[in-house]
Amino acid sequence: MSLLPLKAALSWSLLWGIAGYFTTLHFLGLSQQESFGLLDIANISTLVFIELLIMFVYLFSGGKIKKILSCYPGLMIIVPVGVGSFFIARFLPGIDFAVTGIITACLTTIILMGLFLLFRFCRVDNKGLYSTLLIGTLTDIIIYGII
Repeated sequence: MSLLPLKAALSWSLLWGIAGYFTTLHFLGLSQQESFGLLDIANISTLVFIELLIMFVYLFSGGKIKKILSCYPGLMIIVPVGVGSFFIARFLPGIDFAVTGIITACLTTIILMGLFLLFRFCRVDNKGLYSTLLIGTLTDIIIYGII
């Protein structure tokens, strides 16, 4: 998301907060085994690898493809949102479902906006993105190989 313009990134942060609200409401209706099935590490590892491939295409492309991919918000943000929703839903029993959803939505929005502004302040460039992608890819391959 740090590649997006400021207004677009802040809008996406707000939308991910709304997604966190609905994800929390979804996890509250599931049993613990169903929740663990959704948060299966093998499925997440496969999706992370697809996300890394999209970032590699962004890094090594140019022209219209790079411009289109610079608007890609990074859909794997839903994984930490889902894990946070699961933990908040399970560790705050007795609280109204809407309140737990609002807590998750606020935390998600604040954390994403803060990280976005931090990355903007650090001025992440293609060199930093390349080394991060290499480390992420190697980590993903090792984790997927272990399972």
